[in-house]
Amino acid sequence: MNPDIPLQLLGGISARVFLRDYWQKKPLLIRQALPDFQSPIDADELAGLALEE
Repeated sequence: MNPDIPLQLLGGISARVFLRDYWQKKPLLIRQALPDFQSPIDADELAGLALEE
């Protein structure tokens, strides 16, 4: 794997830039990093899990 190739999973930045600028330094929000992701649980089920102890 070439560390200089931009990756969709990293929001279009390369692995090299990600490791240099973000890894264990500052947060990085990548919206739609997994564009076809389907949550395995719905919102009501998630809310129910949040209420459990």
